[in-house]
Amino acid sequence: MKKTLIILTAIGFVGCTKNNNGDQSQSLVKPLNDDQVILEYSGGKVTAKDVKEEMKPQFERAREQILNSYVKAAEDVLAQRVADRLKTEITEVSEAELENYMKANKLPKSDSEKIRAFLTSEKVRIQKQIGKMQVFKELDVKNKLGAARYDVKSTSEMPSQGPASAAVTIQVFCDFGNPICNRSRLTMGEIKNEFGDKVRWIFRHFPVASNPLGEEAALVAICAHQQNQFWPVYERFFDQQTGMTKEKLNKIAVSAGVNEEKLNECLHSQEAKNVLAKEIKDAEALGLTQTPAYFVNGTKINDIDTLKSHVTSLVTQ
Repeated sequence: MKKTLIILTAIGFVGCTKNNNGDQSQSLVKPLNDDQVILEYSGGKVTAKDVKEEMKPQFERAREQILNSYVKAAEDVLAQRVADRLKTEITEVSEAELENYMKANKLPKSDSEKIRAFLTSEKVRIQKQIGKMQVFKELDVKNKLGAARYDVKSTSEMPSQGPASAAVTIQVFCDFGNPICNRSRLTMGEIKNEFGDKVRWIFRHFPVASNPLGEEAALVAICAHQQNQFWPVYERFFDQQTGMTKEKLNKIAVSAGVNEEKLNECLHSQEAKNVLAKEIKDAEALGLTQTPAYFVNGTKINDIDTLKSHVTSLVTQ
């Protein structure tokens, strides 16, 4: 009997309705219902439920991108409105301005019309830029869609600082070989010192392919955590990030207080590898492709420079 393969076209849809939990991005990209048949073949079928885990990273990335696209497009519309308004507010280059510029740059009078045209275009550009910033501020522009929120699971076994009851929880996905992750360590230290028990932060392992020692360092740190020595190892790994080698990893951990015999047992067991595999799977399911990545009460923050200000706004609201 000849086997047949029937492909049923099924498409998720984009909408712009508000959902009850305030996360607009959840309704911007909706996955198919679990019972939706995607492929049908002689002897069976493949449903949306069957591919749910495979599709999750793509949906996570898509909904964040679409939400950001809406906000960017809205900003562009507003910017054009502001530009139209500013057209009537931009003044012409005066004779005094032209003369001063010509003298300062020792330009011949024969170039005056050419210089006037140049100064006019520059004045338009600068006034638009300054005016746009002023108008945006005056208008008190607010993003009403907010940011995409993620269901970032955590367990008591993950390395953390701060109480579980803290108002703000920060999960940081990092690679010990990433210099920006090292920088984020300093920012997290500042946040911890400033807000104390109001903030809890959780370290998540996500070694990337570009760092050949990433997985080895993560495994050593996971084993150190089993001995309640994660944070001393964490600090020393970042302190000695430059020039890190595979041979140094265990020595650094031992110098931080990790029992060498138990460390070796852990590294040769499957348990630590399973923990790391779960961490990587969680990161990929969130659509992550690089580190560092920050999730503050479920909201993804891409820029370390805005991390502290975002946390501050949550703590003080």
